[in-house]
Amino acid sequence: MAALTLFGCGKKGPIVAPERRLPLPPVDMRATVEDRVTVNALGVGFYEDVPGPQRDEELHAILQRYIPLRRLGTPADLQGAVVYLASNVTNFIQGELLVVDGAIANHA
Repeated sequence: MAALTLFGCGKKGPIVAPERRLPLPPVDMRATVEDRVTVNALGVGFYEDVPGPQRDEELHAILQRYIPLRRLGTPADLQGAVVYLASNVTNFIQGELLVVDGAIANHA
């Protein structure tokens, strides 16, 4: 069983930090460990048709030039990552952050 955290771009430390601690649950979460629940996160960048600063036309144009893949993301860009993290093939992956942002984090 997989637990998935989804968060947007920006200051991700406050969100990643709790997600990284979740794999080491306190004693009262023993049932979670016994059920083999894994906790990972999906980090997203700027996406089309999603509320946020990218809706501003001027910023949208700047982002398209700044993002190495030269476009904003679409929901289809997230599908594979979500299916992967929710599948049983990630049973041994715990406390990780999978970033789907068009490589903007590498460019920043």
